Amino acid sequence: MLTIRHKKRPKASGGITYSISDKTDDYQILNTDLGSGATFTMFNAGTKTFTLPTAANMLAHLGFPITFVKKGAGKLIIIGASGQYIADGSSGGSIYCDIAGETYASITLMAITTTQFVIIGMDGTWSIT
Repeated sequence: MLTIRHKKRPKASGGITYSISDKTDDYQILNTDLGSGATFTMFNAGTKTFTLPTAANMLAHLGFPITFVKKGAGKLIIIGASGQYIADGSSGGSIYCDIAGETYASITLMAITTTQFVIIGMDGTWSIT
């Protein structure tokens, strides 16, 4: 397991429109959710999961940021589909923040291929599996 602690956040550049989607329960991210960038927030005191789109659905969204914000004390997990990698994690692995005091932890991922997500910014303590 790799644990990362970082404070840089990505900055929006002119002309890009981001969507914000508030969730309170586990959620499978859909191709139609992404557009040219998306932010997903999770407000829950329990353990909740976002599942990334499959590789086939990521082709049209390569290079666009996907931001996740933990808006509560619960554990937030982001899971890749089988065959997808988040940073140096395992195939179909995950990245999570389970620090209760980090109620506004955030992470921004970017798909650089249909199977590889890189971290382009984060705030809080995130662990990769």
